[in-house]
Amino acid sequence: MLSEKETRDLYALRAMLEGQAARLCARHGTPAHASALQDAVDALERARLAGQISGAIAANAEFYAALFDGAGNDALRQMLGTIRNRTALFRFSSTRWPGRAAQSVAELRAIADAIAARDADAAERAGVAHIEAAAELALVILAERARGAAQARAHGRAVISKGD
Repeated sequence: MLSEKETRDLYALRAMLEGQAARLCARHGTPAHASALQDAVDALERARLAGQISGAIAANAEFYAALFDGAGNDALRQMLGTIRNRTALFRFSSTRWPGRAAQSVAELRAIADAIAARDADAAERAGVAHIEAAAELALVILAERARGAAQARAHGRAVISKGD
């Protein structure tokens, strides 16, 4: 499990890099990239409404594939892949957090809309805002896991003490 500092650092870096990916996609992406982003957000919303986590995961992967393809920077894609792998547990946990899926769809739609409009500044802002919201939730999840672990340890000590 990541520490709070590692989590903050990774999400800060991810926000910068994903903001840059959105900016580059708005500048260099094709209409096909913009269309693929919109299609992925629509698929994500359908999956969310149907309660299909596997569909949501697939649509999210399609969104990021289109974003990174449109950005056209393989080094950026690789760096983000490494960071996304390190934060995968938070992404999975957040899919079950009340209200987060709907918020995430809205955030990704803002990114897709800004890219379709070729507004690089808005795309970057939306990309950063999306990851900052994800970071806030990741820190909440991390704190809850730490509290749960502490309670489990305390409960275990209490059970052992009673057995003495």
